[in-house]
Amino acid sequence: MPDPVIRAAVQNDLEVLWDFLAMAAYEPDAEAAKAVPSVAKYLAGWQGPGDFGFIAEQNGEIIGAAWARRFSAEELRVPYGDEETPKVSIGVKPNARGQGVGGKLMRALIGEPLAASLALISACGPKIPPVASTSASAFATFPVPL
Repeated sequence: MPDPVIRAAVQNDLEVLWDFLAMAAYEPDAEAAKAVPSVAKYLAGWQGPGDFGFIAEQNGEIIGAAWARRFSAEELRVPYGDEETPKVSIGVKPNARGQGVGGKLMRALIGEPLAASLALISACGPKIPPVASTSASAFATFPVPL
């Protein structure tokens, strides 16, 4: 099997993302995921400011997806997290599990905020010292062996 291709998720991927959210949330299907507010909030209104994600494709088939979004303090309603730390959702089709697809998706997610931060630092010149980006918060929130 060829390695999966990882690409950025776009608005046209929304229905596929719902399928993977259902998988990640142990819901029977996308419609069930949409009916549970605590699950649906991870995709409702996608692709808003700050939402980003990636799709894994192999042989023309979408086999996995991972995305991140930030929530306001009112939306969090849990004893962990903050408004600056993106919350991650990830799903991989059963027949593609154990092949490193999830790890590749996570590396793409972690690299996205870092790349944006590095671009900002570069655009501002030497006045802004390189500091930890939002990806540092993401590391602390979900340690994943890479």
